[in-house]
Amino acid sequence: MREERRQGELLLKLAGVALALAGGVGIAAYLHASNKLYYPIARILAPGGITYTAFSAETRGRAACAEANERFVGPLRNDCPACTVLFERCEEHAEVMKLRVAAVADPVVLSRGFSLAVAGPREDAVAACEAITQDLLKRGVEGSRCLVTRSTASSPSARPR
Repeated sequence: MREERRQGELLLKLAGVALALAGGVGIAAYLHASNKLYYPIARILAPGGITYTAFSAETRGRAACAEANERFVGPLRNDCPACTVLFERCEEHAEVMKLRVAAVADPVVLSRGFSLAVAGPREDAVAACEAITQDLLKRGVEGSRCLVTRSTASSPSARPR
């Protein structure tokens, strides 16, 4: 009887140790994820067939990433009711690179802390890129520019700046 009691106590201790270990692993995984680098990406479909893919600066942790996406998408929900949010994601570096490579032929607004790929009919995409860039410059966001590759340039005004 005494031996069975000892074995029971040992099992309880082992279960407690296993539970503590599992909890520790869970906490470590949470802390790792909260310190991990994520890249906020959002894609919006606007009227006229223009699609905007926003690549924001890296953030530390998923919560900060989700907040960055909301800072971009939130105002659009109010300002552009005809726009559709296609996705908001927090990606790791490799996935971001795949999306950026896929958008390499599109005009891109480059600015401090983010870039915005503009896809759609070429002339409209270039015009939107240039208009957004001019608006950012007027708002004091220095260094903003519209980058248009030669293959996407369709008019004399659609040259890299």
